[in-house]
Amino acid sequence: MVRRNKDLINTVRGTLKAFGIRTGVGKNTLFARRVREAIDDKKILAMTESLLAAYEDGLRTLAKLGERVPAIVKKNIICRRLMTVTAVRPVVALTFPTGVDVAHRFDKSRLVAAVFGLTARAHASGEVEQVGRTTKCDYAMVRALLYEAAHVMMTRCRTATLTPRRLAARTV
Repeated sequence: MVRRNKDLINTVRGTLKAFGIRTGVGKNTLFARRVREAIDDKKILAMTESLLAAYEDGLRTLAKLGERVPAIVKKNIICRRLMTVTAVRPVVALTFPTGVDVAHRFDKSRLVAAVFGLTARAHASGEVEQVGRTTKCDYAMVRALLYEAAHVMMTRCRTATLTPRRLAARTV
């Protein structure tokens, strides 16, 4: 949904740029109003009006989802448990169980990382062992959200919890 809105903004900006109208960056609800004020020609305004209406509808839908997701997460015990981890917010907590789906299909917890594409590709033949890039199998959204949560946890969290950096500093 966010990507769709970003595409709509870029379409409007690109179309108007062809007519010499520059609107600036579109990040919030003021974008549609700013575009409408910048356009003097009624034909160009009529051409972009449907795109602006779709953009505003997308913003309303995102706002509704933003209200519903925390309520859904509060009802799910797995999501609540995931949110006890620092930097895991409702969207990540809801996306992870959705990606795992049926937990019984994994013999070991290590296999979950492989399915989400979070492990390095390895090629071994005889004495040669090459470790390559991450596998990036399926579930790109889950992988991106988990990576973002881990990055936030390691770089921005200043809580009393034991982060991987602090754990590494303790063992040295």
